[in-house]
Amino acid sequence: MFKPTIRQVKKVFSEKGYLFYEGGKPYHLNIIGIRSASLRTDIFNETLMVIFEDDLEEQLPVYFPCTTKPGLYYLKNPLKSEGYAITAEGQYVDAFIKRKHNNQYDALCQNREITFYRDANKNEVAELMGVLLSGSIGLNIHREAVDKVSQHVGTYSTGCAVIQSGFDAFMFLVNMAIKNHGNKFTYTLINEADFYPKN
Repeated sequence: MFKPTIRQVKKVFSEKGYLFYEGGKPYHLNIIGIRSASLRTDIFNETLMVIFEDDLEEQLPVYFPCTTKPGLYYLKNPLKSEGYAITAEGQYVDAFIKRKHNNQYDALCQNREITFYRDANKNEVAELMGVLLSGSIGLNIHREAVDKVSQHVGTYSTGCAVIQSGFDAFMFLVNMAIKNHGNKFTYTLINEADFYPKN
C-alpha cells in the first residue's frame, strides 16, 4: 500500500488545482483514493487516505488498503453489455453523503454525478481509457466482507472504492465530520504515478 506524506499530497493537489481542506473546524476530511500504477487487478493494492485536523488542530493522515477498480469477477462477467464502470481520476466536490449502501449498512454513497469509464472487453485489466461518461450510478465508498478480511476483491467491487480493512475507523471519521461540517463529502481520486518526478 502506497503511503505518501501530507506534504506530498498537498503538492499534487496544488499542481492539479484541487481543493484541500484545512483550518476552521476539525474533521474536515480530505478523502483521497490513490490508484496503483500497477495494472494488476483483484487485489487490495491501492490506498484510501484521509487527511484531517483533530480537536488539537494537528493535521493527521490515516491510510486504508482498498481497491478503486472492479473485482476480476465483474470485469470478466459484466452484468451490463457496456461493461462495468471505473471511476475516472479527478476531484468530486460534495458528491458523496453518508447513507445505506445497498440498503445494508452506512457508507459514503454517491449523491451527484461523477465521471467514469466503461470496460467491456472482459479481460483481466481495468482499462482506464475510452469515452468519459458521467452520471450517478452508485459508485460508493464501502467495505468488503463484514466478518473477514479477503485477499481478493472478487465480487466485493463493481467499480466502487472498497476498503479492505479499517472501515469502522473510517466511518468514525465520517461521523465526526458530519457533526462539524454536515453530510457532504468530497472524494479525490489520483494516481500513484502523480507522485513520481515528471521527465
